[in-house]
Amino acid sequence: MDLFPQQINRPINEGTAHTSPNEAFEEQPNDEARKFYKILDDLNQPLHEGSRTSKLSGIVKLLNTKNLGKWSNKSYTMLVELICKDFLPENSTLPNSYYKAKKIMKDLGLSYQKIDACKNDCMLYFGDDISA
Repeated sequence: MDLFPQQINRPINEGTAHTSPNEAFEEQPNDEARKFYKILDDLNQPLHEGSRTSKLSGIVKLLNTKNLGKWSNKSYTMLVELICKDFLPENSTLPNSYYKAKKIMKDLGLSYQKIDACKNDCMLYFGDDISA
């Protein structure tokens, strides 16, 4: 708006719509952004019909509990298989393994890299220090 102040105060002519400067320069998302938005739209769908929890929210909560509880990958997979099989309806969209949940997080750009540290947390073993 600072760039084109004259456009904000101009009168609206008949037959033309008033657009703000931001709307005039709006770009379409690139292919990578379009893919991200498609994944995000899919993940914002309810976990199953009538659910108040989205697929993304369910995955994030379960993965957070796994990390806080220091569960193994196998125990996480066993739990979500049980939940999907016995507690959720058949049309549930919850991924039934740790691998699938981790892949979804990676597709969103929310992956992590594990870096070793000494037992006193005074040194990270990364890069040139990996073999120290």
